[in-house]
Amino acid sequence: MKIYPIILFAYNRPDHTLQVLQALKNNELATQSHLIVYVDGPKANATHEQIGKIEEVRRVVQQEQWCGSVEYHIAEQNIGCRNSIIQGITEVLNRYEAAIILEDDIVTAPCFLNYMNTCLKVYQDKKAVFSISGMSPNENRFSLPDNYQYDVFFSHRQLNSGWATWADRWRMIDWSNDALNEMLADKRLLENYSRGGDDLIPMIKDQIDGRSDAWDIQFTYNHFIHHALSVIPRY
Repeated sequence: MKIYPIILFAYNRPDHTLQVLQALKNNELATQSHLIVYVDGPKANATHEQIGKIEEVRRVVQQEQWCGSVEYHIAEQNIGCRNSIIQGITEVLNRYEAAIILEDDIVTAPCFLNYMNTCLKVYQDKKAVFSISGMSPNENRFSLPDNYQYDVFFSHRQLNSGWATWADRWRMIDWSNDALNEMLADKRLLENYSRGGDDLIPMIKDQIDGRSDAWDIQFTYNHFIHHALSVIPRY
């Protein structure tokens, strides 16, 4: 099996980050994987306490060799959640054909890397698949039929609690707000897009109005405009 690199984004939560790394280390393919860690820097007005937490995160990520090999990208100044993730993934996918992405609050199951690497291989040439999601929706909001017999299903919505994508799909993403503004003026598009969840439209409005510093809003939207899907695990 081809083993794809893992990207971890961290900032100022040392305890959370440690849990993520410990779980990752316990994955079946961890010793065969290359881990790329990005730690964002302090904001200009950061307090001594906030700076201390960021420095602790830097120590945590470097205290062990969590995977077969590890490289670090430590920012001296704050890049921000959205820009840090977009820039980091872009840098990595300029070097590799696919990558697995984690943030500092994602504790993975031991089979996570096996699942991700398998799906990246299986769906690599299926261009209608834009991403692999590692988490299932909350059962209170969505459930499969009792007689559903497959390990995965396809969704209009990408779930970013541990996920993966390919370089060719990532390069297709439009990160501007122009397309979002056009969609808000088209009732038919709004109705179709909302099939992925009734909270998607409010999140787009937050993005346009500057109330959100997220990257995944536009990533999910680009699944929609390219008629693409995400693979979701049944469990």
